[in-house]
Amino acid sequence: MALPDTTEELKSHLNAILEEPKTPIRVPLVRIFTAQLVYIDVLAPSLFSTLVPLLVSVLHVVEHDPTVLTDLLQKLLRDVPFTQLLALADPATFLSLLSSPVPPIQLLGLFLLHKAAASTGDIAIVATWNEVCKELVNTALCVNHIEVHKEANRVLLAFLLADLPSSVSGDGTEHSSGSGLFWRRIFSDKDIYQMILHVCSWGGSPESLSEKTMAQSRLLGLIPSLAEMDWNTVTAHTFPDLVQKYTIGTVKANSLLDFATYGMVKLENDMMMGMLHLEYLSELLAATSPSDKALTYLSQSQVGKHQEAVGLFLHPYIFTKSDMEIGLLESRAGKYCSAYAQLYPAHLVNATSASIILPKDVKDQFPDFSHVEYTNVRRKFSSEGTGLVDLFLAHIAQALDTSRNPRRAYDPPVTCLHLLTSLPPDVLVSPPTFSVDSGIISRQEYDKWRSSNSVIALIPALSPPLPEYISTLGALFSSSQYLYSIYTILLYNQAFRPTTPLVASLDATPSIPVTSTLWEKVLSIAKAPALADACLASISLIQAMVDTPRWDGVLEILRQMQLMEFILRPPERHTARRVADPESTEFKIAMLKYEIVQSLAKLVQGIGGDSEGNIREVEGVYGEKAELAKRWGKTIMQRARMGLWNAEQQPVVGTI
Repeated sequence: MALPDTTEELKSHLNAILEEPKTPIRVPLVRIFTAQLVYIDVLAPSLFSTLVPLLVSVLHVVEHDPTVLTDLLQKLLRDVPFTQLLALADPATFLSLLSSPVPPIQLLGLFLLHKAAASTGDIAIVATWNEVCKELVNTALCVNHIEVHKEANRVLLAFLLADLPSSVSGDGTEHSSGSGLFWRRIFSDKDIYQMILHVCSWGGSPESLSEKTMAQSRLLGLIPSLAEMDWNTVTAHTFPDLVQKYTIGTVKANSLLDFATYGMVKLENDMMMGMLHLEYLSELLAATSPSDKALTYLSQSQVGKHQEAVGLFLHPYIFTKSDMEIGLLESRAGKYCSAYAQLYPAHLVNATSASIILPKDVKDQFPDFSHVEYTNVRRKFSSEGTGLVDLFLAHIAQALDTSRNPRRAYDPPVTCLHLLTSLPPDVLVSPPTFSVDSGIISRQEYDKWRSSNSVIALIPALSPPLPEYISTLGALFSSSQYLYSIYTILLYNQAFRPTTPLVASLDATPSIPVTSTLWEKVLSIAKAPALADACLASISLIQAMVDTPRWDGVLEILRQMQLMEFILRPPERHTARRVADPESTEFKIAMLKYEIVQSLAKLVQGIGGDSEGNIREVEGVYGEKAELAKRWGKTIMQRARMGLWNAEQQPVVGTI
C-alpha cells in the first residue's frame, strides 16, 4: 500500500481552498497526483478516509471550475462499491451533489449514484431516499446541461431495468428480477408523480416556453423505454385525479401514458413539438413490438393518434396551410407510417380506410383543419372497402409521378421511398386499385404501373444518379423471397427496358435471364468516386443482390462480366497509399468491394468449392449455377486471399 508523493501538497492546497474559496485551483498539481495513481497497485486506506471527504468539502465552497477535482474523485472511487460509499456519503451528500448548479458536480453525483445499479439490494436502499429519487427524476427532465441530462436519464433507466419486478413488458415478455421498490417510489409516490406532471404540464412551472417544451420532449423520450419495460405501469390509473388536473383539452386522461400521448403537448402553436410528438409515436410503436399493445392503444377512438399520424402523412394540407409545416409534419408522419408498415404488416394489410377516421377533437390540436377538404379527400381516394395499403401505394405513386412533378427526377421523395421499402413485399406486386379517371396520377404513370403490375416501376431512372433512388433499389432487392418479381417489375421502367418482354408474377421461375441497361448504369456510377454517396449506394446495391437469401441475385451479378471485373479488381497501389483515412470515399469503396468478394467466396465454398476455387460435383448444383461458379470460382478465391489492399491473406471460410 502506498501514497502518491504529492499527497501532502495536495491536501495542503485543498485546505487552503476551504479557508479561502476564491483560491485558484492548482490544476497541474491535481493532474500530477491523478497521473501518479496509475502507478500504484493498492492505495492506502487512509487516502479514502482523509482525502475523499476533503475533496467533497472543497466542492461545496470552491468558486472555480471544479472539473479536475471531480475527475480525481471519480478516479479514486472508480472501484469502490456502493455499500462502501455509504460510509463516506449519506443521502444528504448525494442530494447536494445532484442539486448543485455546477454540471461537473452533478455528473460526479450521478457517477456515484449509478454504482447502486449493480445490485438490486443497493437500488432498494436508494428507493428509500425520497428526496434523492425526486431530484434524480427532476434532473433527467429539467436540467439544461445536455450531458447531465443524458447521464441522469441513463442512471434512471438503469435503476428501473435492474429493479424491474415480475411483470409483462410492452413487447409481451415476462420479467422477474428486482423487488420493484424503485418502481413504486417513482410511480406510486404521489409527490414524485405530481412533480413529473407539474414540470411537464402547461399549468405548472417552469413557465418559459423553452423550459416547458424541453421537459415535455424528455418525458416523450422516456415513455417508450418505460412502456417497453412495463406496459402496465405506464397505463395504470395510479393518480387519475392528478393526471386530469394537469391535462389540456377535453379528452379525459387517467395514466402517465395518456398524459404524454394526448394530454400534455400543445401542437397548434409549436410545430417543433408536433414533430417530436410524431417521433414519440414511432418510438412507442417500436418499443412494444411485436406486441400490438401500443398500436391498439393509439388506435382507440378516444386517443386517435394512429389515425392522426396516418392522416398527416396522406393529407397534410388538410391539417395546415403552411407549406413549411406540411413538409415537416409529413416527413415525421411518414416515419410513423413506415414503422407501422414494417412492424405490423398483417394489421396494415387488413386495415381499411374506415379505420383511419380522425378523432373528433382534431380541430382543437389543428386550428386550420378543414373538415370539408377531409370529406372531399375521403370521397376521392377511397370507399369503405378500400384498404389502407392501397392508399399508401396511391400516395407513393403520386410522389413518384415525374410527369406531373418533373423535379422528382432530382429531388427524391425520401419519406415515400422509405415507406415503399417498409411495405410487405407481396403488396408491391399488385395493380392500382383506383381508376385512371380519379386523377391521382397521370395517365402515363398509371399505364406504367398497370402494365408492370407494381408501383415499383414508377421509380425514376438513375439519371441523374441520386443515392436515394439507388438505395431504395438495394433495399427492395434484399427484401425477401420476391426478388425475381420485384427485379422483373423494375425492368418495366423505360430506362431499364430489357430486349426481351417480361411478365412479372410471384409464381415465375426463379431466374432472371435478361439483359438490361440497369447494371450498365449502376457500374458507371460505381466507377465515379467523385459522386461519393451515389457511388457507395451503387456498390451497396450490388452487395444487396449478392446477399439475397437465394441464388437469384448472385446469378444475376455473376452474369455481368464487366460488373464482376470491377468487383474483383483490387485497388491501385497509389490509391492504397492515399487511403489512410477510414472515412474517405476510396477506403469505403475498397471495403464494400472486398466485402462482396468475401460473400462470393463463401458462396463458392458453400457449393463445394475448395480454397483454390475448384468446384466439385455436388448434388443439386447444376446448370447455369454450376457453370457460373466454375467460371468465376478460382478468380473469386484468389481475390479473397489477396486481402483488402492486394496482400496475401488466409482463405475465406464459411458456408451459406
